[in-house]
Amino acid sequence: MKNKNPNWTEELPVAMTVCDTESKVIAMNQKSIKTFARWGGEKLLGESLMPCHPEHAQEKIKELMSNGNINAYTIEKNGVRKLIY
Repeated sequence: MKNKNPNWTEELPVAMTVCDTESKVIAMNQKSIKTFARWGGEKLLGESLMPCHPEHAQEKIKELMSNGNINAYTIEKNGVRKLIY
């Protein structure tokens, strides 16, 4: 069966941000653009995601990029539970 909606990421009820192996943001859905508006939203496309993270998170991202491991956890902000993957 053919995918009738080639833009399926917009229908997901999640903020989805994708970066390349050099940490440059290569894709964001609208929920992600809204979520990260205070950091520039859509202007983050093509930019490094590192400045949006504290030092310890930057080190973790570098580690994950080099070894290909997965880091998944949950957090709660403003009463909303979030899955970070």
